Amino acid sequence: TFYNDNHISPLNDDLNGDMAWKNSFVEGAFDDFKRSDKILGIPIQVQPTSLIFYNKQIFKSSGIDQFPKDWNEFKSAIRRLKQKGYIPIAAGNKGKWLVESCILSTLGDRFTGTEWFSNIRDKKGAKFTDPEFVSALRAIDELVKMKAFNSDINSIDNNQQRTLYYNKKAAMFFEGGWAISLTSSEAPKDVLLATELAIIPPVAGGKGKANTISGGAGWAFQINSELKGSKRTAAIELLKSLSSDAYSRPMLELGGFPATKVMNFDKSKLSELAKKYQDIASKVKYVPVYDVQLSAGVIEVMNSGIQDMIVGRITPDNLAKKIQQEYEKEK
Repeated sequence: TFYNDNHISPLNDDLNGDMAWKNSFVEGAFDDFKRSDKILGIPIQVQPTSLIFYNKQIFKSSGIDQFPKDWNEFKSAIRRLKQKGYIPIAAGNKGKWLVESCILSTLGDRFTGTEWFSNIRDKKGAKFTDPEFVSALRAIDELVKMKAFNSDINSIDNNQQRTLYYNKKAAMFFEGGWAISLTSSEAPKDVLLATELAIIPPVAGGKGKANTISGGAGWAFQINSELKGSKRTAAIELLKSLSSDAYSRPMLELGGFPATKVMNFDKSKLSELAKKYQDIASKVKYVPVYDVQLSAGVIEVMNSGIQDMIVGRITPDNLAKKIQQEYEKEK
């Protein structure tokens, strides 16, 4: 809306005029702020929304020696954890967003591939009723029917899901990068020492890559379109400073998620869990988070529908149709 009403200025020329600056950003950093080919913001930070926090001691005691390599192994692990009396996945979907943002955005990409989402976002012919997306909804529905989640999933929030994990009632939980610092400060010492990080494993026949996780910037600095001459130059110089190594390195060392690549940082300043994330971050690529890039109307239907699907009020196929109906209402 800001761009359509000429309130903000595209930044393509500024970035292309300083390729060292443009290339300093992590891959996909600008995706949340692109409209067609126009880059409309300089991201403040980029972080994942889909990490799996799991207790390796609980896994080991349940006969699982390593994190599952594919989706079928993941479901087998869930069955073993259930047999041992654990909640396989603690989940707090009271706010509606968690299952969609922290699970479906990545799991959906495993099935559909990222091009499908780009075509949905840009209205280029993809549909929510396409079999690949429906398969992702069915995969979540299958987890529900396997009783992979706590029974009160729609009644507790993400803070309460972590409590289940801290109390060793649950073997794992899905959450974003923000939970790294929270878990590091909240978890009992023995639980923290046993906590490892992983990403959703690949699915058989899926069109997406195995090394992707949903994530994005979410917030960005933008330039007032009325700025001209020396004032605009000064604003661009400020944005370069706020995305420089001198700014990004301490952000990372303090547990943040800078939008630029930080090559030399003091790893000793990171928490143990943050170090484990850095190992993952060097190998993965971000894909879009649904609720960052899709319209509020579509996301409300999707998120409320997922809650309904969890309690058996709607099937995955009918939920896909309902989301598509809302999607088609938009211009």
